[in-house]
Amino acid sequence: MTIDQSISEYKTFFGEKFYNTSPYFISNNIDPDSYMTRLADRVKKPYDVYPAAFTNKRVLDIGASSGDQSFILSTMGNSVTSFDLNEAVIPNLTETVPAGVIVLDNIVGVKENSYDTVFCSAVITQQANPYVWFESLFDIDFKTLVLIYNDGYTTLNHGGAKMYSPDVLGETTFLVEKASLLEVCSSLGLNVIESELNWQENVAIEGIEHIQTTLIVEKP
Repeated sequence: MTIDQSISEYKTFFGEKFYNTSPYFISNNIDPDSYMTRLADRVKKPYDVYPAAFTNKRVLDIGASSGDQSFILSTMGNSVTSFDLNEAVIPNLTETVPAGVIVLDNIVGVKENSYDTVFCSAVITQQANPYVWFESLFDIDFKTLVLIYNDGYTTLNHGGAKMYSPDVLGETTFLVEKASLLEVCSSLGLNVIESELNWQENVAIEGIEHIQTTLIVEKP
């Protein structure tokens, strides 16, 4: 299945199961298709740049949450392991991922296996020490890492300046700087495949847009 076909199937399944009738979406006037496009883009945009990382690979999806990206990655033909430490999401995750996807909720199980690609979207910004956490990823046995992270926030009601506003975004959201990530990559001797891909992404908070950035690296 092509990535566009996978995204279409994802939107049909997740729209009917969750988003089209979500009370939260309805009360906040969130368009389900736009929301799903935003999540799907986190797979499609890096795929368009480096498809080799997502073509018939053993993929570990870190921070899989409800399984949106795991669904896309699996229906594209990859062998997917969905991992999330949040026990509350595991029941839904188990229901939504396609048959054959392995669901894990502990790091021990993750480290018992090897992967071609680790895919990680929007998890690093939830870490109090993001660069230490980033370096710890390389204890896992894999070849390629695809990391999606927030390189900044554009607050449209604050003159369009990049800023971090804890009162708006929450105390557990941390900005991640590309230069600092690349310093860690250099110290680990990693090959940087892509670090310039970025795009603005609307979020469900009035007046705020993400700047999403992709880092793709490979172990030597």
